[in-house]
Amino acid sequence: MQQVLDHGLECAIATGTVNQYMLSLLMVPHFTGGDRVVVPKERLRHYIRSARDQLRGRVGVVQYHAGDKQYVVKFEEFEGKQGFEKTIPLVNLQMAEKAVN
Repeated sequence: MQQVLDHGLECAIATGTVNQYMLSLLMVPHFTGGDRVVVPKERLRHYIRSARDQLRGRVGVVQYHAGDKQYVVKFEEFEGKQGFEKTIPLVNLQMAEKAVN
């Protein structure tokens, strides 16, 4: 890892120290408790209709890491919909500030 940091990612990939798959693992975002997250519009299609309606437009707060690349996210009451907690895979989450819904 230190070699990657010293010489840069492009050099590490070119020399075979790190391949694209390993790089993608290094670049996976991780959240901590209190981070504000959303399920981006393009990821909503992976949920059943009732869950899509429940998640659309809502910002949640990460409660804790639930293991296996999943997080428990708490959503507050929003536009008459009651609050709830849901375990959501990391790939379906995005920081709220970066989201464009």
